[in-house]
Amino acid sequence: MKKNIALFIISMLLLSCSYSSRCGDGKVIEVKGRILLQGSEPHTNLIIKTEDGISYKIIGELEKKLRDNHQREVLVLLGCVRTKAKGPGFPTQFEVLKVVVPTQN
Repeated sequence: MKKNIALFIISMLLLSCSYSSRCGDGKVIEVKGRILLQGSEPHTNLIIKTEDGISYKIIGELEKKLRDNHQREVLVLLGCVRTKAKGPGFPTQFEVLKVVVPTQN
C-alpha cells in the first residue's frame, strides 16, 4: 500500500514537471469542479465551476472532448491559467493539459 502511494506521488511530480514547460512562465494548477456549458448559441463557453463558485473558461486541445463527453460531470483538471478574468461574462481562461481523475458526485 505504501509503495502504491509513493509511486502515485512520484508519478504526479513527474507529470507536473513535464506539463510545466507547456505553460511557459505560468504555474500548472489543479482545478476541481463541474463541467458546464454557459451562454446561448452562438456565444457559448465551456467552463469548469468550482465549489467556491469560481468559473474558468476551458480552452485548449481537450476542450472538444470535455464538451462532447463530460458535461455536468465533476472532474479534476490539470492545466494553466492563460488570461485572468476581465469582468462578468469574461472568465479566467484555463488551458486544460490533462484530465487527472474523474470523481464520483
